[in-house]
Amino acid sequence: MNEPGKEIFSPRALCDTAHPLYGLSGLREIMETFVLTTMGTFGIPQGFALLIDKASNVQIISRGLEDTDIRTIQGNIPEIVQRYFSPLHPRDGLPYIKVHLILDEASVHLPCWPAQTEVLILWGIEKDGCGVAGFGKKIVDESYSQRDIQLFTLLTNDLIGSLTRERSEEIIREMRSILESRDMEIEDILRQEEFTRRDLDRRVHCLKTLYDTTLELGGLTETKKIMDTFLLMIMGTFSVVQGYILLLDKAAKTAHITYRGVDKERLRDLSESGVEKAVRRYLNTVGEKTPSSMKSQVITDMRFLGDAALTDAGAGSFFVIDEANLGLIGLGNKITGEGYSEEDQELLQTLTNNFMTFLKNAKAFEMIKELNIRLEERNIQLKKTLEELMTSRHRIEILERAKARVTSVIQRERARTRRLSVVDLLLILGFGLILGLTFNFSNPDGISIVPQTWSHEATPRIDTHWAKLKYDTGTSLFVDARPADFFNQRHIRGAVNIPLPLFDFVYMMKYNKLDPEKEIIVYGRNVSKHYDEEVAMKLAARGHKKVKILSGGLSAWQENVYPVEP
Repeated sequence: MNEPGKEIFSPRALCDTAHPLYGLSGLREIMETFVLTTMGTFGIPQGFALLIDKASNVQIISRGLEDTDIRTIQGNIPEIVQRYFSPLHPRDGLPYIKVHLILDEASVHLPCWPAQTEVLILWGIEKDGCGVAGFGKKIVDESYSQRDIQLFTLLTNDLIGSLTRERSEEIIREMRSILESRDMEIEDILRQEEFTRRDLDRRVHCLKTLYDTTLELGGLTETKKIMDTFLLMIMGTFSVVQGYILLLDKAAKTAHITYRGVDKERLRDLSESGVEKAVRRYLNTVGEKTPSSMKSQVITDMRFLGDAALTDAGAGSFFVIDEANLGLIGLGNKITGEGYSEEDQELLQTLTNNFMTFLKNAKAFEMIKELNIRLEERNIQLKKTLEELMTSRHRIEILERAKARVTSVIQRERARTRRLSVVDLLLILGFGLILGLTFNFSNPDGISIVPQTWSHEATPRIDTHWAKLKYDTGTSLFVDARPADFFNQRHIRGAVNIPLPLFDFVYMMKYNKLDPEKEIIVYGRNVSKHYDEEVAMKLAARGHKKVKILSGGLSAWQENVYPVEP
């Protein structure tokens, strides 16, 4: 009766054990279920199972054992592997075995196992690891029969199958995780590639736009044409129909304005003061009092642009070429209705920096052109003055020759007669008067019959000692009014020479920018010619308010042993 019952019990126990094992996940949970099911099937109060992988990682499941027994097993893992597995498969270190039961007391009752252990079951999971299960005596105090051994083997095979399945699923999960990670990496790479491609396209577009702008502006030298061309290009770049550029030249006190797509009735007062007011309002907005040269800044406050600009605000930039040249650029909304992105703002600032460079070059070119015009005018004036001097010199030579002839005639007449008659004297005086009048009428710089100083107010005079105090402090300019020959012989040290005959020429070339408020002390006269008074009068006519004549002239200065040269 017992044998048939056992034959029925074994398949049922096997079915009851295998069913829960195949529904579990996790190596530890499978081993724990195997130990509990086996102990319940055979009525065993103690049992354990341990699983060792190739990296010597150990998992231990136990029921009914003391903590000391668990620590004993853990401390003898190397000896267990060496004793039970290495001899069976020495090449790999871990055996390729299915199930191996040990009932020999000599092999079971060892110090590495709990004392109550009666049966050991060894198994291997292909090349991934190996395991040992140990069980004590039955509660009914029966020995294990051959049929029990077969059931142990069947149950252990189910355990191996579940562990193998779980291991395969774990590998699949790891591979799936790796694949998912790789997919995420590929997606990141694709996103990065797309971002890189877009960034590259944007940079190529920026470089092309910058190149086209440079090509268009490179041949222009006029500020207005540069502004008109640049405005058209940036409007085309950003697809807008309204835009403007304001440029304030504080040095020249002018305002340049260019715009497109704006109705006349919407124009505001954008004169020089209006532009400067708009620029200053922006500087106050950004908290910057003195802007740096060759600097631009994209305007993000569209309310400011809408308040200061010609059009509805879309984007704009503020730029500074130098302290005297400031400007604003404003663009309307795009035709597409899209806003200005960060890339658009970056491109606008780059183009503005390029625009400033061409504006600066145009300003320099215009300045050089203006200087050339002024130099040409000065050259014409100088040439005219030189021609007048040459004409005057020629006339003087003629008069000197005439004088020599008259002198020769007079000397001959004096030699001819010792006594000069009244008639001869009157003839000589009349002839001389005729010559003098002829000279005055023919020469614009002729000698005035009545000294010009008689018709003007007397120039203030300054005492020699007081002039020396002014000389020591260096606050006054000393002017020698005598001809250059006299000046080169001796003059007050540090004095400048403005000869009366060449006053207009020398003053225009050297002293036309002299401060009108600076004090000027003039000296230089002889018995027949008061150069100092006439030069002082000419200086006063040029707007100099503090002109004085040195009393006593150079003679009084030398008598007091004041510095002279050479």
